[in-house]
Amino acid sequence: MNEDQTIRKLTERECLRLMGFADKEIDNLIGHFSKSTLYRFAGNSVVVDCFVEITKEIIKDMEGKNVTLGNFL
Repeated sequence: MNEDQTIRKLTERECLRLMGFADKEIDNLIGHFSKSTLYRFAGNSVVVDCFVEITKEIIKDMEGKNVTLGNFL
């Protein structure tokens, strides 16, 4: 919150950082896209580190079980 008790909007850089983009990547994007497009990139992205950790847990849970893709279709 700001000093006047209003909520500050995150910058496009802050949003992209939260989604796992490196500063070098962000610098390249900022030079080529509008602010609204950058916010859209952040909103439509997936945090790769979180996805990797969730996938590891799923694989660990499936080890030793007779699970195939067909069980999910």
